[in-house]
Amino acid sequence: MAKTTSSANSPKVLEPTLFVGIEIRGVNHFVGELRCAQSTQDFVASFQYAPSYLSLAQSGHAFALDPINLPLRTDPYKTTGRHSILGVLFDAAPDAWGRTVMALDEGVSSVSLTEARVLLKGKGAGVGAIFFTTQPFESGFALPVYPTSRLDQVPELYEIVRRIENGLTLDMHSRALLKSSWDIGGARPKAVVQDVDGAQWIAKFPRGIDTFSRQRVEWANLQMAKEIGVQVPAAQLIELDGDDCALLVRRFDRTVQPGHNQVLGRQHYISAASLISPPADFDKYKMDTAFGASYFSYARIADVVRRLSTHAASDLTELYARMVLNVLVHNTDDHLKNTGFLLDASSQSYGLRLAPLFDVVTQEGGSLHMLHLGPGANKTRSYQSGRLGSLDNVLSGAKSCAIKSAAASAIIERVQSVFERRLEFYQQAKMQQQDIDSVEACVMQRG
Repeated sequence: MAKTTSSANSPKVLEPTLFVGIEIRGVNHFVGELRCAQSTQDFVASFQYAPSYLSLAQSGHAFALDPINLPLRTDPYKTTGRHSILGVLFDAAPDAWGRTVMALDEGVSSVSLTEARVLLKGKGAGVGAIFFTTQPFESGFALPVYPTSRLDQVPELYEIVRRIENGLTLDMHSRALLKSSWDIGGARPKAVVQDVDGAQWIAKFPRGIDTFSRQRVEWANLQMAKEIGVQVPAAQLIELDGDDCALLVRRFDRTVQPGHNQVLGRQHYISAASLISPPADFDKYKMDTAFGASYFSYARIADVVRRLSTHAASDLTELYARMVLNVLVHNTDDHLKNTGFLLDASSQSYGLRLAPLFDVVTQEGGSLHMLHLGPGANKTRSYQSGRLGSLDNVLSGAKSCAIKSAAASAIIERVQSVFERRLEFYQQAKMQQQDIDSVEACVMQRG
């Protein structure tokens, strides 16, 4: 049972200790303990590796959850922010949409859900291989298997999403269908479904406020990325009522075990936000300063690639190609959580690789990206220009991404040659002409 302590601001809720587990090559292992305490103003969390896990790692059968921020040690780690230091643990938690669905299930407001409660409700279905329990366990522990919605239930799930958007109540059947989906990240409505072969897919749904089909344009952008040579997950469009459709993207953090199509392997995942770990008290108004650019930039992601990737050269090339594509398709929502790393299954040393591209959606609005593309500083020392979506900016950022000038020009040319054929991909996605016109207007807004 949660306890409370008084503070100068408001009572702080001390949540029960969470026991952290991880799947490594098909076996679940006890990793350590996570403790959280929060009030409406403050959040504090600590994590400590278990001696048994440290011994397992010393024998070469385990690894640091985050090699940069959580190297293996006996002393505890502490943080006052979800994405600072302990971010890899909270990568498994949902964002706005999942919290909304969890809150509906419990009949409370989403802001009243504590972090510990959110992590426990996920039941190991969040991104990556980390899971949480209320009791300690030993290696080989089997997580309970919870039913996942089926692929053929996508239309029904969409109807449930529409009910939530319209502020309507959900019956028990509807809430049960969403239980396997509520710990997936992101702010937009989505659900996790399973196909007949056991593979899991994330179904992304339209919203009533959309001015064009984000699902169709994301599918088109993913196909362009694939043709460029960028890693992308399998994707398909499912037609819904009227002109609506759902975009299904296959989960790259889950693998189906041969001969056991109901047994999914979990792959360890770390977001770029967690690895870069901006200070918990970072002021967003400092984004366009040298300090802000040192955290929120493609150059900083490139630095992580150089430090951790088992195939750094190819991952750096791909990261740069993604930056070029994001600029061309006007995907300005390229924040740090929209890039991630997966454990390299072929690496004996438990190295990481750049995870496949996801959430590459053309955005409405101005041409400033969430991340700095190039140096940006000019005569007036305005770093905001570093986020301006222009190819000149991209080219100026090549050196900081460890890409030589000639190679950068070749990558830009390769991406441009595919992007110039974008109408082919829009038509393959069955985009209506009014949607194409809207997307083209966005693309023309880049700097």
